Amino acid sequence: MRGIDLLARASEDLRLFNLIKDNYSGDEIELDSMAYHLQQCCEKILKHMLKESGIHYHKTHKMRDLYNYFVQNDLSYPIQLRPYWDHLDEFESYTRYEITIVGNLIVFEELLPILSELLSQQRELQLQRQNRLDDDDDDTDVIDQLNIW
Repeated sequence: MRGIDLLARASEDLRLFNLIKDNYSGDEIELDSMAYHLQQCCEKILKHMLKESGIHYHKTHKMRDLYNYFVQNDLSYPIQLRPYWDHLDEFESYTRYEITIVGNLIVFEELLPILSELLSQQRELQLQRQNRLDDDDDDTDVIDQLNIW
């Protein structure tokens, strides 16, 4: 997942979660799909944050493992996610191991605004970084134009 835009993928997971949620008919497959996309959104946001900080991480889907990368590298972790680690890990495991999930809808409703806000914050930071890079490129162009040697 290193070469892809993790925020774009996280946004897509959130969009798919909302699409399924808005049309939810009580079907267990829909519930499973919502759990999967919510977990994937969170995982990709956290991995984006690590990547942008220059931190190499090993392949993992566990929230505690990702948290440990933040702690080991003295990075700020979105602490509002901590109460949901077990749920998020369960969501990820369920899609692979068919473990029964209970009470998801309440957790979904609690996590959705947290993930939406994190995604929004990370998009804003990404835009600011890109603007700084563009400004640096503009400065280089001016210097190149002035350099007559």
